[in-house]
Amino acid sequence: MSRSDDFRRANAVAFGIMRSDPFGLLDVAEKHHGTEGVLELGAAVPRSGGSGSSSKVGSSGRSSSPSPKRRSIATPYSSRRGMPSNPCSNMTFPQRESAAARGSSTARPKEKVPMAAAQPLTAPTAPTPKSTAAPPSKMTLGAITRGKVKKPHRIVGYGPEGIGKSSFAAGAPNPVFLPLEDGTNHLDVARLPRAETWREAREAVRLLATEKHEYQTLVIDTLDALEALLWRHMVERDRFADEKQKTPLKDIEGYGYGKGYTKALEDWRGLLKDLETLSAKGMHVILLAHSWVKSFKNPAGEDYDRYELKLHQKAAGLIKEWAESVLFMNYETFAKKDERTKRVRGIDTGARLIFTERRAAYDAKHRGNLPESLPLSWADFEAESAKEVDPKAFAAEILCRAAELAPDVQKLVAETVEKAAGNVQSLININNRVNARLAEKQAQEEEG
Repeated sequence: MSRSDDFRRANAVAFGIMRSDPFGLLDVAEKHHGTEGVLELGAAVPRSGGSGSSSKVGSSGRSSSPSPKRRSIATPYSSRRGMPSNPCSNMTFPQRESAAARGSSTARPKEKVPMAAAQPLTAPTAPTPKSTAAPPSKMTLGAITRGKVKKPHRIVGYGPEGIGKSSFAAGAPNPVFLPLEDGTNHLDVARLPRAETWREAREAVRLLATEKHEYQTLVIDTLDALEALLWRHMVERDRFADEKQKTPLKDIEGYGYGKGYTKALEDWRGLLKDLETLSAKGMHVILLAHSWVKSFKNPAGEDYDRYELKLHQKAAGLIKEWAESVLFMNYETFAKKDERTKRVRGIDTGARLIFTERRAAYDAKHRGNLPESLPLSWADFEAESAKEVDPKAFAAEILCRAAELAPDVQKLVAETVEKAAGNVQSLININNRVNARLAEKQAQEEEG
């Protein structure tokens, strides 16, 4: 056969392989022998076809043997309609070497893994339930005590600028000031660094609550300066007024009508909780603030002006409720009407006083037995706070003051004092009512 016949035969075999290899055996051959080996398979196929096959290829390229009806992957492929049989049927693929081929004379027998001995079946044990018994309650009849409980002072002191609020606090036992403004430069007192942020103010209070020190009183000077730091802290912390972060905050009003001031109460409560920790350690707490004049909406009559804490009313209400004493500090002032011009003028004596009871003109309170007013000094305040009230002397003082009232009122006061039977708290309530009647009488006299 000529060289050209061999070339045509190789092309025909390659074409038959592509036609009869739907299952990808050609890819397997290419993987093991390379592309060049697969292309050379056509030239290496003998004329006799597959293994011992007697089919011959004529000049037309068709096989004289009939094509099988069904092909199987397990048997060599036969060509269709006279095409030569698939040369891949004569291919052999590398097998895994046996143990003998790797140099072992005998194959290593498989080791038998002994089975674990059967364990008897047991019912699962239920977990031991945790004790749900409530701890013993401290509320028992045997835990009842009687008598006065002496605790450190919790004071809010407020008044106009320059009245002497810082000087009053400087007289407290071994004080340390937390300055938020320059109100103590003229005083020789211990002071922490000036707090420039709300966070620094909180850190200062926690420092005194956790560290050991010799100070017995903390003075925050002033609350209205601290409130401004709180509002700035809230704006920087929250950044947006809503959860969707669409409205950037610029000031406390950005939260919406009244919402920012309500939200600020959460931070105020956190500060008051830290101050209670100081009280538990035995430290006095004095919170100083300025006052301003605000219009009071009187539900029982006409509105009028009065002194109030220079704080938002929600914060002021929370802090006054927390304090044991709210002391209004001001000059002793009298109102006098000019008979000629009928104008009322304010006259002060120059005396600086502490007012301890609420009046229409200001807020004040004290839970002890302080007089209505006393000199603005810590020594006088402490002396009056520690003074024990003599019920008999107090009752006689009430009856003496009631003598300025009408006879029927005097009789009613005397009967009420007798029923009090020396109870100091009852006598305090009676004294407050007598003072109210005396104030009404004085107002009527000034109008007439």
